[in-house]
Amino acid sequence: MRKISLSLAFLWIASPVLAQRNFQKATITTSNSEKQSGWIDFKEWDRNPVQFTFATDQSGKDAKIYTVKEISDFEIEGMDHFERFVLNKSMDKIAPIEQLSVGPDNTVAKDTVFLRVLRKGSVLDLYSYQDQLKTRYYIRDVNAREVQELIYKKYFSPKVEAGEKVITDERYRNQLSNIAATHNGNNAAFLEKLQRANYTSPGIAAIVDLLNGATAKEKKTGQKSNVAFYAGLSLFSSSVKYNGNHELASGAESKVSYMPKVSAGIDLFTNPYVKKVIVRLDAAFSLSKADLHKPKGDGDGYIGHKFDQYNIAFSPQVIYNFYNTHKLKINAGVGLTANYAIYKNNLYEQKYTIAGVIGGHYDQETEPKMDALWMSVPVRAGVMLHERVDIYGQYNIPVSALASFVDYSISSRGWQVGANILFW
Repeated sequence: MRKISLSLAFLWIASPVLAQRNFQKATITTSNSEKQSGWIDFKEWDRNPVQFTFATDQSGKDAKIYTVKEISDFEIEGMDHFERFVLNKSMDKIAPIEQLSVGPDNTVAKDTVFLRVLRKGSVLDLYSYQDQLKTRYYIRDVNAREVQELIYKKYFSPKVEAGEKVITDERYRNQLSNIAATHNGNNAAFLEKLQRANYTSPGIAAIVDLLNGATAKEKKTGQKSNVAFYAGLSLFSSSVKYNGNHELASGAESKVSYMPKVSAGIDLFTNPYVKKVIVRLDAAFSLSKADLHKPKGDGDGYIGHKFDQYNIAFSPQVIYNFYNTHKLKINAGVGLTANYAIYKNNLYEQKYTIAGVIGGHYDQETEPKMDALWMSVPVRAGVMLHERVDIYGQYNIPVSALASFVDYSISSRGWQVGANILFW
C-alpha cells in the first residue's frame, strides 16, 4: 500500500509540471472572412467547443483564445472541423427516462454555436451538436444558408389510459424522406435503409451519403475509429500470503514466482485523435507457482503449501495520459479485475517431528479447497511511444482471497512490467 501511495503522490506532484498543450496544424476563418493558418490546441471535446486556443507557432508563444463571436470556421487538419451557425436548438430531454416530459416538449432556444462537420456533399451537409443536454444532428441544403435540426423526441404519453408509455418521435426520417423525394432518391431501397437508420452519427451519415451520391465528400472528422486493438507480453511476479489464525500467517517464507504473462484487448477513445482518456478492456492469461513454507520441529521438518495457478483475467481499466503528445504519452491508470483460476499440484504438507512428544511425528498431505473466482485492483503507470508501443509497470492489489476459511484466508499479490504493441 505504501508503494501505491508514493506512486500516486508522485503523479499528483508531477502532473502540473508535465501539463502541456496539444497544438495541431489548423486553419481558421474570422468573421471578416479572413483565413489564417496556424496551430490549434486540440482538446478532447466531448461537447462542441465554445472557444479554442490558436497560435501562429506550434510552440504556442503567441497563443490567443477565440470564441464563436470572432470565428466563423475552424479546422484541425485531418482531424476536426467546425462551422458557426445561428440556429434553433431543441431543449427537450430524451434521457434519463424519469426526466422525460408528459407530452411532447417543443421548447427551442436560439443560439450561436460551432457545429461539428460530419459530411459535405452535393445535396446535403451534415453537422452534429452536443451540449450538456443531448446530441442533435443538423442538415443544410447546399443552396441554403441556414441549418435545420433533425427532430428526435421521447416523452410520456399524455393519455391517462396509456399509463407511463414512452412515445418516440422519429420525425427525422420524414424530414430525410421529403428531401429524398425532392431529389428523386425516394425509392424502395432508400426507404428501407431509412427505416433502419438510428439517430446516431453513423446512422444519419449513411442516409446523407446515399442522398449525396458519388459526389459526397466525407469529412475525416469522426472517421478514425474509436476502437483499437493491442497485444503484449509481461514479466509477472507473484507471491501468496496466509492471513489470520494459521501457523503460516507468521514467520513463513513465500517464494516469489516469476513467469511470463500474455494479454490482449481493445482500447476505446472518446476522441481517437487526442487519446487523452483511454478505456481499456484487457484479457490476460498467466501461470504462477506458489511455494510457501515454514520450518517446524526437529531437523528438516516443515509445513508448507504449494500450488500452480493458471489464471484468466478480464480487466476494464481507465488510463489517463496526463502528458499527451503523439510521440510520447505518460499515463496512470486503475481498473478492476475479475480472475478465474484453475489450480494444479495443490498440496498442503506437514512433515516434521517434535522430539519427546507423544504423537509428535507428522507426515500429512492435504489439498485445500481454493476459490476459482477472485478479484483484484490493477494500478499502473507507463509511457506510450509514437502510439505504437506501451511500456508499463502494474501492481495488482487483491480485494478478495484465493481461499477463505473460518480462521484464516490465503491471498495473492503481484506486480508486472511489460510492453504492448498498439494497433492504433
